Amino acid sequence: MPALTEHRNSEILIELNPKLAIYPLSTPQDAHQFIQVQENLRSERNTTNELFVNVTPKNDNYFKIFRIDLNKATEISLKNSGDLQLKTNPIKIKNYCWLGLRYENNEQLNMFSENHLPTSLYKMLLAFAGSLSTYCQQWQSSLLDPLTQLFTRNELKIQIAKLQKRKQKFVVILINPNDFKQINKQYGRKAGDSILIEIANRLKISFAEHTLISRYGAAQFAVVLPFFATERNDDLAQCQKYTEQLTINLSQANFLNNTCSIAFNFGLSLNLNTMSTDITLQTLLLRAEQALDVAKLKGQNISVVWHKALVSQCKEKVDKLQGIFTTSESKDYRNMLLLWDVMSMVSVATEQKVLATNFIERLLATFAVKNIYLFLEASNDNAALIIGRQAQKQSKVDLLPSHSITEPQLALVDKCRSKISNVEIVFDENNQSSPLYAYAFPFIAQGSYIGCLYVDGSEDSLLINIGEVLLLDALTSQLSAAFERLFLQTTLKRNQELEQLRLQQELKELRSAIQFSNLVYCSIQMEALVNKIQKVAVTDATVLIVGETGTGKELLTHTLHKLSSRADKPFVLIDCGAIPDALIESELFGHVKGAFTGAEQRNLGRIIDAIGGTLVLDEIGEIPLDVQSKLLRFVQEKQITPIGGGKTQVLDVRIIAATNRNLAKEVSAGRFRADLYYRLNAVEIHVPPLRERSQDILYLIKHFMTKFSVQYHKEKLQLSPSAATAALSYHWPGNVRELQHKVMQAVIFSEGNILSPHNLALDIDGINPPKTHHNYVNTMIDQNMDTSHIKVSSEKGNIMTEQLSDTISIHTLWQQLEQQLSQQISAITENTPIVPIPLGSWLNDDLILIAYQVSNHISRQAASLLSIPESTFRRKLQKAENKKQAGLAPRPKNWSELTSLLTQLIKLDIDMIKKSKIQLLSQIKLRIPDNVSLTAQLMAVSEPTLRKLVSS
Repeated sequence: MPALTEHRNSEILIELNPKLAIYPLSTPQDAHQFIQVQENLRSERNTTNELFVNVTPKNDNYFKIFRIDLNKATEISLKNSGDLQLKTNPIKIKNYCWLGLRYENNEQLNMFSENHLPTSLYKMLLAFAGSLSTYCQQWQSSLLDPLTQLFTRNELKIQIAKLQKRKQKFVVILINPNDFKQINKQYGRKAGDSILIEIANRLKISFAEHTLISRYGAAQFAVVLPFFATERNDDLAQCQKYTEQLTINLSQANFLNNTCSIAFNFGLSLNLNTMSTDITLQTLLLRAEQALDVAKLKGQNISVVWHKALVSQCKEKVDKLQGIFTTSESKDYRNMLLLWDVMSMVSVATEQKVLATNFIERLLATFAVKNIYLFLEASNDNAALIIGRQAQKQSKVDLLPSHSITEPQLALVDKCRSKISNVEIVFDENNQSSPLYAYAFPFIAQGSYIGCLYVDGSEDSLLINIGEVLLLDALTSQLSAAFERLFLQTTLKRNQELEQLRLQQELKELRSAIQFSNLVYCSIQMEALVNKIQKVAVTDATVLIVGETGTGKELLTHTLHKLSSRADKPFVLIDCGAIPDALIESELFGHVKGAFTGAEQRNLGRIIDAIGGTLVLDEIGEIPLDVQSKLLRFVQEKQITPIGGGKTQVLDVRIIAATNRNLAKEVSAGRFRADLYYRLNAVEIHVPPLRERSQDILYLIKHFMTKFSVQYHKEKLQLSPSAATAALSYHWPGNVRELQHKVMQAVIFSEGNILSPHNLALDIDGINPPKTHHNYVNTMIDQNMDTSHIKVSSEKGNIMTEQLSDTISIHTLWQQLEQQLSQQISAITENTPIVPIPLGSWLNDDLILIAYQVSNHISRQAASLLSIPESTFRRKLQKAENKKQAGLAPRPKNWSELTSLLTQLIKLDIDMIKKSKIQLLSQIKLRIPDNVSLTAQLMAVSEPTLRKLVSS
C-alpha cells in the first residue's frame, strides 16, 4: 500500500482514543514509519515510552505481542499456559493490526512480565483480538480500494483538502482507459479486474513513493501531483511532462500478457490559488471531470487542461447514461434518488403550478444554486414565470419577472426559446465576487418549445459537468411531458365545464320552451311579454292581465302558475262573467247554512279551494260594485268571511286577475272601484292583439295547420302565397282565437293540399292589398321550406362564396346595402295601414345562415366571420333554422339583391351583425324619426333595447 504522510498517520491515531491506537500495516517500512510517528507523539505527550502490541489471533488461546524500541523489537510469544518466550529479531510483519498501549513508567511496563501479567489482562487482550482485527479490516477497506489497494475517492478528497489547507499548488489528473465497457464485455469482468490491477501497479511505479494515487471510480484513476514552479507557464509545462510520462507508461504497454492494448485520456485541473480557498474541492474535481469529458471527445491518448471555454464542448455527443451513472457512488445515489422523486412527482401531479413548485424545491435540495426559475409559455408567446426562488431568501416566494429577474437572465431564456436547446452563459460582472454560471434547459413537448428551467450559481457551487447536464436534460424531458399532459387535462376540463354550462343553458332554454309550449309565438313583442312573465312569476305579486278577447290571457295565467313556486299547489280559475250577480258573492266567499233563503247547506266558496296556490279571477270587470268592496278586503288582507258567518279566515293565495275591459275607463265611469283597481294593478301585463304582432300570424297558421291536420287525419297542407298575403293584411279582430277557428274550419273543409284565402274565409274585399314588399312569390308555407331567397354560389367544392370583382370595394358594397335597406323601409312605410316587418330579425337570420353556408357548415369558422362567440352563433343558428322549418322564411321579391350584398360583405368585412344593425337603424331613423314603437318593431327589438342601441 502507498505510504501515508506523517500528518495523516498522526491524525489516525489522534482521531481514536488517545489511550488506544490502531493502525493497519503490511510492510516493515510501514512499521518503521509508524514507530517514528509514535516517537513524535511520545515526545508531544510527555510520556516516557510506548508499548506497541501486534495482536494476531490464530486460535482461541494464542496471540503475539511485539515490544518495539525504535530500532528493534522483542517478540513475546504468550500461550495460555503462561509460558513466556523472549526473542530479539528484525521486524517481520505479516499482519495488519497494531494495538498501541501507552505507559508512563517502567512499573507499568513490568505489568507485561511473566510475574506481573494478570490473567484478566491476558483474557482481555485475547477477547479484543478478533474484534480489533475485524474492525481494522473494515477501517482499511474505507481507506483502500480492495481491488487495486489504492486510496478510495473519499480518502483522495481528504488528502486534497489537506493540501489545499496548506496552500500547496498541485494538479489533479483523472485517467480514463477508453472503451473499458467493451473490454469487460470481450474478455470478461475477471480479466477487466486484472487490467485495473495492472494499471494501478503501473501508476505506482510511474511516480514517487509518496504520490497520492486513487481509484476514482469504476475504471477511472486519479493522481495528485505537486507543483514546484513559480510561473503559470512552468505549471503547464509540468502538466505536459506528467501526462507524457503517463502516456508512455500506460499506453505503450499491452495488458493481459500482451493480448490487449488500451488507449487513455487525461483530464487535468490545476489548484494554483494558494492565497485563498475560493476554489473548493468539489469545483476542482468537477473541472477535472469536464476536462476528461472533452479529452474523450477529441480522440485517444489526449490530455486536456481545464479552462472556461471548454465547458460547452463537453456537452456534445456523450453516452447519456453518464447523466445518472458516474464514477461517484454518492452522486449515483443522489441522481437516482432525484430521478425517482421527480418521477413520483410527475405521476401524482394534477396542477402545473404545484408540480413546478415541488420540482424547484427538489432541485434546491440537490444543487447549490443562487437563482432558479421555471418558465412556461403564455398564450401571447411570452415567457410566463410559474415559480421562482432565490437562495438568499429564507422562505419560498413566487417572483414576478419585473420584480427580480434581470435583463441578462431573460436574454438567456429568450436564447433558449429561439435555439430550443440547452444554453449557458457566464455573468462575470464587476460587482460580483466570483463569476455567475447560468444555464437554461428547454421544456419540449411534441417538438415544440413550451418553457424552460433557468438556474444560476457561483463557479464553486454550480459548475456542473456533462453528466449533470444530461441528468437535467432527462428531468426536463419528463417535466415537459407532464406539463403538456396537465395542460391538455386543464384544457379538456375547461372545455368540459364550458360544454356543461352550454348544456345547462340549453336545458334551461328547453325547460323554458316546454313551460311555454302552449304559447306559440315568434314576434319580438311576445318575447318581451314572456320575459316579463318569467320575472314576475317567481314572486307573489298580484298580477292584472289585460288584453282584447282571444289574445290568450287565460293561457298566460296558467303559465304564471307553472313558473311560480306554487306550481304543485291548486290552480283555481273563476270566470266572474259567467256567474249571476246574485250568486257571485256566495260563489266566491261561501255561506253558512241558513244565511239566506235556500241556503240549506254550508258552502265554503271557490276562493278557499285555492289555499296555497293560485286564484285567477277572469273577467274581473264583470263583478258588481256591491261585491267589489268585499273583494277589496280579500285582495288587501287575504281574509274572507262567508255570508252569514262571523268568523274570518286568513288565506295564503296568489291572486291573478284578467279582463278585456279598460279598467281605468271603468273607474272613471264609476263602474269599478278605484281602490280595488289599484290593488289589482300591482303588476300589469298587457297582451298585444294579433294585428300588432304580424310576425306571429304565419307562425300561428303553420302551427294550427299541423295540429288540426293530425287531429282530423288530413294530409299535409300548405298555404298558398295569396293566402299568406291575405292573412298578413287581415286585421284579425278576434285575435288568436279567430285565427285558430278559421284554420280549423279550413282544414276540416279542405279538399286539396293547398289552402287559399277562400278556405280561410277571409274577407278579400275588405283587405287592403300590400305593395311590392309583401308580394311573396313561389313561396309555400310548409315545414320543408328552403332558403331560396339566399343566393350563395359554390365552385369546385370549395367554400361557398360569390366571387367579388376586384374593382368593387367594401365601401361601395355598404353603399349598395344602404340603398337596398332604404327601399325596403320605404315600401313598408308607404302602406296604409303600416304593417311592420321585422327587418332586423330578417337581417340577423340571413347573416347567420349565409355565414354558415359560406363556411361549409363549420360553426367555428362562421362565428369567426361574424366576430361573435361560437356559442352565440350556435344559439342564433338554431333559432334561424327553427324559423325556416316553421315556414317563416319568405322574404319580399327584391330581398335576394340584399342577401347577395350580405354574402359579399361577409367575405370582406368583419363584425357584420353589429354594422348591419347600425346601418338599418340609421335608415329607419331617417324616415320615421319620432315613432319609437314602429322603429322597435322594424328592428325586431323591444323598446328598452332600442333605447340602449340608440344611446350606444
